[in-house]
Amino acid sequence: ADHGVPIMAIVDVLIYIRRDADNAEFLDEQMEANELWKIGAFICIVTAGSLRGYEGFFTDLAGLIENLHKGREGKVPENAMKKILTESDCLRLPHVCLCLLGDFKGEGGTNYHMMNLANESISGLQVRWWIEKLVEVSEAEGRSSGPAFAT
Repeated sequence: ADHGVPIMAIVDVLIYIRRDADNAEFLDEQMEANELWKIGAFICIVTAGSLRGYEGFFTDLAGLIENLHKGREGKVPENAMKKILTESDCLRLPHVCLCLLGDFKGEGGTNYHMMNLANESISGLQVRWWIEKLVEVSEAEGRSSGPAFAT
């Protein structure tokens, strides 16, 4: 059967992954921890971005790093749910930029397909936290460009 996974189940899985990765770091098993951080980030990104599984592999590390500052200090305006927000209102919301590169949505592999995702969803999906962790792990591995999900 083709059924979706409830969002709270995904949030719970990410909590377990985070616990296991923290434990691996505590035991000085950094390679295992890094793999767990990447798995958690992948699950979070495909969920928050409503991507099909393989589309998460289009995530570009340089694009994430370049745009990571955007939306970090965003604020939700009063009565945001009762009015249509302007483009400038939306740019001031708390968000994180997901940059996809490749033959995705007609971009042809030369331009980013950028998606602004909420820093944290109402359901508790901590998108910014997981993307920042992915960048941190990648930089610790000596990577700052190329596919975000590389070994």
